[in-house]
Amino acid sequence: MPAGELGVVFLLGAGMPGTQKITEAVLCGQGVQRAENGTYYIPPNDGSPWIVLDGPELHRLDDIAPVIEYLNRLRELAREHYDKRSHRAANYEDIYYVADQIREVLFGEYGNPLVHAEAQAILARMSRFESQRRKCSLQEAAGSFQGIVECAWEFIQAVVVSLLSRNPRKTDHLRLISEAWRDERVAELHVATLNHDRVIDIFLREGGIPYADGFEETSESADGFRRFRPEVYERAGRVRVLKLHGGVDWCVRSPDIDDPWANEIGILTEPHGLGIEALLLKSMAIQIGTLNKVTNYTVSRHLSELQHRFLHSLDKSNLMVVSGYGFGDMGINARIMNWIYGRRGRRLVVVDPHAGNVMNRFQSRWFEWKSAKAAFSVPQGIEDTTWDDVLRVVEA
Repeated sequence: MPAGELGVVFLLGAGMPGTQKITEAVLCGQGVQRAENGTYYIPPNDGSPWIVLDGPELHRLDDIAPVIEYLNRLRELAREHYDKRSHRAANYEDIYYVADQIREVLFGEYGNPLVHAEAQAILARMSRFESQRRKCSLQEAAGSFQGIVECAWEFIQAVVVSLLSRNPRKTDHLRLISEAWRDERVAELHVATLNHDRVIDIFLREGGIPYADGFEETSESADGFRRFRPEVYERAGRVRVLKLHGGVDWCVRSPDIDDPWANEIGILTEPHGLGIEALLLKSMAIQIGTLNKVTNYTVSRHLSELQHRFLHSLDKSNLMVVSGYGFGDMGINARIMNWIYGRRGRRLVVVDPHAGNVMNRFQSRWFEWKSAKAAFSVPQGIEDTTWDDVLRVVEA
């Protein structure tokens, strides 16, 4: 294959820490602290930089006990569905999806009578309102319930950001990417990740691999805030990184909280150098959940821009390497399917020790792709896979 002929997309999932650990932290609240301003956070114990997310202003709670009770009731609701239909345990993303639906119903984002009825049933079972129900109606208690719903929604986001902001123990498992970068046949390398953590950033920086991430350069930021500038991708070199679900170090800067036109999404290069009064740090810069992600790809300004750039990257690539992704995002799955059918000769390689089980998401299409030599599998972990392994299966 001549130099510069190959366009490659890496699609990465399975960040750090694992889904189970985050789910346990969400459901038990162990280690979670609450600041005076209503913020939930887990202080790092390894010296990692971290940002405390601003808590809900209108619904302050005395403790997190009712939030934990509410989230566990949502887990029970989700578990019945996933145990029977998906044969797996409900995780924090499933719980967040249910919490997001209830929040949107109660706050008037959209009306779903089934979700509204379930929210009322959960409210009726909450022990926090047991004494209130003896003195007032269920409807009157609903005002306090809205506070719990809002705080629970923020609580999950804060726990996710706190845990994923910690420094990774290792990054060398991604050396497959650096091997592809050193291959002169690769004209462009697009790394699309569904993780929120900073693992890919640290790996590329430590490896001396220049890349564009959609934000202005640190040298262009005089105030310690790297603004989201998607046009950066247009003048990038060979490597582009797209965090399709946002990053833990992304935040929304609002110099004037009453002026939404002043909002800027960016990365704080000096987290402690700016006064908190100059910033409104909201977790809206990351994407959590399941089916709600498909909707948010069009609602969120920066996420929709990243999806646009992802489509552009796909169009320029003829090889996609997927690792750590469980194919649970319907929107991303549609992108993959449309990419394969968009042009003959495109090849999908799934690097996963359980690749057969993972590809059950595509059912009969996977066998169709394999017979057409459009899809291949490397049944091992990414840490045990070389770039030669990938090329070997597609060139066989």
